[in-house]
Amino acid sequence: MKIGILTSGGDCAGLNAAIGAVTIAAARHGIETLGIRRGTVGLMGDEPDYEVLRPESFTHDLMHKPSTFLGTTNKGNPFQYPDGEGAFDDRSEEIIRNIQKLGISTLIGIGGDGSLEILHEITQKGGINLIWIPKTIDNDVDQTEFAIGFYSAVRTATRFINNLHATAQTHDVIMITEVMGRDAGHLALHSGLAGTADVILIPEIPYNLESIKAKYEAIKASGRNYAQIVVSEAVKDLEGNKIQRKSASGKVVYGGIGEYLKEKLGEVLQAEIRVQSPGHTLRGCSPTAQDVMLALQFGQKAVELVLKGQTGRMVAMKDGDIIDIDVREVAGKSCQVDVEGDMVHTARAPNISFGDE
Repeated sequence: MKIGILTSGGDCAGLNAAIGAVTIAAARHGIETLGIRRGTVGLMGDEPDYEVLRPESFTHDLMHKPSTFLGTTNKGNPFQYPDGEGAFDDRSEEIIRNIQKLGISTLIGIGGDGSLEILHEITQKGGINLIWIPKTIDNDVDQTEFAIGFYSAVRTATRFINNLHATAQTHDVIMITEVMGRDAGHLALHSGLAGTADVILIPEIPYNLESIKAKYEAIKASGRNYAQIVVSEAVKDLEGNKIQRKSASGKVVYGGIGEYLKEKLGEVLQAEIRVQSPGHTLRGCSPTAQDVMLALQFGQKAVELVLKGQTGRMVAMKDGDIIDIDVREVAGKSCQVDVEGDMVHTARAPNISFGDE
């Protein structure tokens, strides 16, 4: 029996620990693990790009190393893969053929909801067993309380926000920190709360400038001369439009809501405003103990599912327990912030504003 494992989508902290957990657990049962390089790209072409993974390779240094040593990809859907000449090819059959060529009985994927949807369709098409491990700094994978990488990103964003307080106070400025969060505000909410922000803007809660202005005036009336605003990159402009741009590769990405707010708020607050962003340090940071432990738990559970002969399952956390669920309940879905949930309630209690009242 052989297991194939790959990381897909954007990178994050804790991925190497998850790969190691799978490799070590599988080896205990005499199962070989093949690491697929560069995600699904490593399964395209005439020869698959892979390496045989060995338990002894997963030392402390590798298990706690940021990102993924296997590499990953977040560009190009294999069903509509760019051919470099402006057209698109369906390369799913190449992926299926190479998985079969390697003798892989179960493919373990580590990724977010978008990657899961793609790999689920490919493995269904090829009759290949699939086990999924959720990871994302956005924490928007449905049916699991946490995904690998989230709390490492929260820690990094919180440190970034905390380091701005003294400078904001010294120079009497409003600091706007734009954090990642493709379609959900979990990262902005958690880091903004932990970093004692004054205003947290997330895509799930519509905002208006009047509410932010009222919050800033209340801050000034209290005797404080600065303010901290944390905003998720997916927050829309006042007309309800997404703020996006094309990257050098042609991919449409979020980015720019911080500068947009600086311009709009500058007109109504008559204050100096600076915009900052921790950017990809949220992905490339070292994993927290929480993410390492979650990765180890998820990896062990994934191998247990392989041993039971199960397929089409995603490991998840529910009420603190590690469980598994049908991937069909997750593929193509995402989990937004519950605007009536505990985290939003906790943030409102000390008068953090969401720009809505």
